[in-house]
Amino acid sequence: MRVKEALNDAQLQAALQKAAGRFDAARRQAWAELDDVDALRRRAKAIKSHTLENLDHYLTQLSAQVTAAGGTVHFAATAADARQTIIGLIQAAGATLAVKSKSMTSEEIGLNEALLAANITPVETDLGEWILQLAGETPSHIVAPAIHKSRAQVAELFTSFTGQPLANADIPTLTAVARTELRRQFLLAGVGISGVNFAVAETGTLALVTNEGNGRFVTSIPPLHIALMGLEKVIPTLDDLALMLELLPRSATGQTLTSYVQLVTGPRREGESDGPYGLHLVILDGGRRAILESEFSESLQCLRCGACLNICPVYRVIGGHAYDSVYSGPIGAVQTPLLSDKPEAAQLPQASTLCGACRDVCPVMIDIPRMLLAHRRRNNDEAPSRAGWGERFSFRLFTRLMSQPRQYELALKSSRLALAPFRRRGRIPHLPGPLHGWTAHRDLPVPPKESFRDWWRAENGPAEAGEPGEKAVTWSPPAVSLPAGASESWLARTLPEDLVGEFVTRLTAVGGQAHFVPDDVQARLKLRDILGRRLIKQAAVTDHPILHEMALEQLLLRLGIELVWPEAGEGPTWLTAVADAELGLTGAEYAVAASGSLVMVAAPHHPRAFSLLPPLHIALVKTSQILPDLAALSRQLRADYPETLPSSIALISGPSRTADIEQTLTIGVHGPGELHVLIMP
Repeated sequence: MRVKEALNDAQLQAALQKAAGRFDAARRQAWAELDDVDALRRRAKAIKSHTLENLDHYLTQLSAQVTAAGGTVHFAATAADARQTIIGLIQAAGATLAVKSKSMTSEEIGLNEALLAANITPVETDLGEWILQLAGETPSHIVAPAIHKSRAQVAELFTSFTGQPLANADIPTLTAVARTELRRQFLLAGVGISGVNFAVAETGTLALVTNEGNGRFVTSIPPLHIALMGLEKVIPTLDDLALMLELLPRSATGQTLTSYVQLVTGPRREGESDGPYGLHLVILDGGRRAILESEFSESLQCLRCGACLNICPVYRVIGGHAYDSVYSGPIGAVQTPLLSDKPEAAQLPQASTLCGACRDVCPVMIDIPRMLLAHRRRNNDEAPSRAGWGERFSFRLFTRLMSQPRQYELALKSSRLALAPFRRRGRIPHLPGPLHGWTAHRDLPVPPKESFRDWWRAENGPAEAGEPGEKAVTWSPPAVSLPAGASESWLARTLPEDLVGEFVTRLTAVGGQAHFVPDDVQARLKLRDILGRRLIKQAAVTDHPILHEMALEQLLLRLGIELVWPEAGEGPTWLTAVADAELGLTGAEYAVAASGSLVMVAAPHHPRAFSLLPPLHIALVKTSQILPDLAALSRQLRADYPETLPSSIALISGPSRTADIEQTLTIGVHGPGELHVLIMP
């Protein structure tokens, strides 16, 4: 029934074709930027394989490092355990409102329903997820959860929720409404709940990848942060994280790097103005260890990028809701029967053409078709009566033909003769009897006069080791061994010697604006120029040495702008002042040329909120702080912070953005809508 409804939904069909094609084209273009993407994919797969083979070691290391950084770790064997743990933590904090960033694992355990039952209000803050929460629906795509909703449907939901007449509102207006409504929730919430894209065992760091900025809000503004992850999300080192960040955004949305990558290592430190006072990490088993011990263990390598959904010919016509599962598409067809107790989930592996495209696009080369076949074999062994005698006989005959090349070739030649009477203008529009299903909705091509084997013999002669199909060919990727707790260098990208030029090019490409200022005079002139005729009454200014060198705060004072400073302990009043500021003026600790990213490190003089809350963000960075790529950033962080990483490190690549409404790019969601970078020698 769900499949039929999806096939008859014109809006869904149009949205799926538009989004899937766009995502896949963007992925191919982004992968083309890498020198040897397959080598990186093999490397990433080796890391995930190694980690899963040594899972207890890395989970123990992760737990110890999170604890050492001031956090608390909770292991949950079941979904019920995870729900109970999270509810207990929220109740102990006395909170009744929780803001959530997008988390498939929280969907998996039914967290929102459990929170409501405990009189705790959960608010989804990803735009697509919030739309679905208002509609009372579940996500239909890992990356674009509201892919099936039209602008008109979103406008109707927002009108009902806000009371405003929004029927004719355009997409930027609808996005602005969501920004206003959710900003209020961010500032009021007592708890922020997030997922985890990767957890680094070496440092106890939790990495979140987002575009809208809601992930930064959830992990920065509320006084308590609860992170929920499946145990398979752990990886060994920062170097491994750098590699995964090369592949995940490119595979998911075609971006070199998402607008925000948030690295969280424990709660706020002494003297910091913002950030959560407490961090709790809940690590869920939920059936994953059973999968790890089965022939489906490879599925736990999944990065949740959604690339297999975008390429799958089945998903592209039925969408995610037809799977009736949190995890849809090819990887969902593998994992759902293992994680769900619904009897109908066993049929999901049938929802595949076994074309192999999902394996080809997977950033960690997961062999999904192999596992789909394993599911089908298991289903047949457990309940062979599901198939009628005709189907069983047909597949036995097919198996025999495919395993006997000579008989197969004879059958092909016979089929050309048998099908000849049904030819009509070069096609076969109709077949009789039980074969009618093959031509009920499409014509069958006429078999060619010459088979591939015949052509091969004519071109190459007989093969020395037997003709094609007579001998199985096996291939395995080069073995990659990873020492426990360490990683070798994985990437030696060749970048121009002019890292400044590369950084400017990349920053501009993601919507930021770069300005080279050779001295403090030019810096002040450029700042005045950027501000122009904007009505700016209040600016949040970090107490960063680079700003004092330029005397930029003095310029703002002369312009009559009130300054908000990063004084600790000001609480909600101070945070409200930052939220009211029209400008955030900050320094930056590093910049990454390959992705055009600023790197903001939380410190007493450098609050998280200053680069997050105001709609205009202006940052200063020196040319000596520009690093080539993420691998270089990993090495630099390890060198600069040998003991413990800062509580928060944010990689900012352009302004906040979303495409959750009709896949229309809209700038400025939760984070700033405008980013300017002043670059100084």
